[in-house]
This record gives sequence, structure tokens and C-alpha cells, in this order.
Amino acid sequence: MNHKMVNLCDDSLLIASKMKNFSKWVRDELLKVKAIQEAVLQETLWFRCPACWKSFKEQAGSQVCLNGDCGYSKELELIE
Repeated sequence: MNHKMVNLCDDSLLIASKMKNFSKWVRDELLKVKAIQEAVLQETLWFRCPACWKSFKEQAGSQVCLNGDCGYSKELELIE
């Protein structure tokens, strides 16, 4: 295990002091955030149109430029 210092206000210290295992609760909450971020990353990709350079967030959909003024219809560039 690694250590990380956490600063708490008086109210949050009171809550934390009443918890049986505050450190485990913090780890669990952080891992929930990680799981949500990974799920979003798997579903959402960002693409850039090489013609107009506009970026688009796509969710398992078409890779066609969504800029109505552009009209680019070839494959967009995946932004990594």
C-alpha cells in the first residue's frame, strides 16, 4: 500500500472518524471513479475532421464530419 495525505475540514473529519475503515472507503470510492472513466472511454471516442479540424465526440457511431459547412465524408482521425 502507498500513503497519501488527505486534508479534512472539521465536519469531514468527524464523519471520517466515525467510519470503521476510512482508508478502505476512500480506495473504494476512487476505484468507482476509475471504473466509470474506463467505461466512458470505451464508449466515447473523439475524432477530428482533417478538412475543417473540428473535433467531435462519437459514441460507436458514424465517423463523418458533423460540421454542416464542411461536408467531409471520409474517415475522421481518431484523437488519442
